Amino acid sequence: MTNLSRKTQCKDCNVDERKEVFYHISLNYAPTLLLQKLLRERGYDTSLWLYGPDDLITEAGTMNIFVFWTNEQGEKELRTPPLSGLILPGVTRQSALEIARSWNEFKVVEKDITMSMLLNALKENRLHHMFGTGTACVVSPVMELYYKNNRYSIPFTEDPSSLPERILKEYTDIQSFRYHAFEDSVPQTDR
Repeated sequence: MTNLSRKTQCKDCNVDERKEVFYHISLNYAPTLLLQKLLRERGYDTSLWLYGPDDLITEAGTMNIFVFWTNEQGEKELRTPPLSGLILPGVTRQSALEIARSWNEFKVVEKDITMSMLLNALKENRLHHMFGTGTACVVSPVMELYYKNNRYSIPFTEDPSSLPERILKEYTDIQSFRYHAFEDSVPQTDR
């Protein structure tokens, strides 16, 4: 597993909510280049972009972000921010959602995540994993956050049965034609 987001610095983003983000173009990334350089000099791999007074979690660097937790209703849930115009609709994000939904093992939702929700889940030992998805990294765990002058360790394991590892394996198996769900529905014939 590629660990591009081992350490993450939380930053406010200056996205204008009226400007919807639908395409990957260089101008989307240009304003973040200097910040990314400064973060690396301080030992962080990327930034966790926050929006608005509630510190909505949007993305991590150029990756879509996911949390796997036990929600406040006691249900296991994979959650990622919705496509509300604040985040790019990543292909890898969509693939991760489809893969997780196909397992039918836990809730998979596209809903807002605030820093207070994340920190409460961490404090109450309900946060199981946090990871980013993207074309370059496929699946990359978040292992540490720095937010409002505090460091937070995020649960992490490279166990093959962990959710990020399972998503990574199925995604790369599909990419390399080692597996596809259609195989289960196509009858085998003898020639």
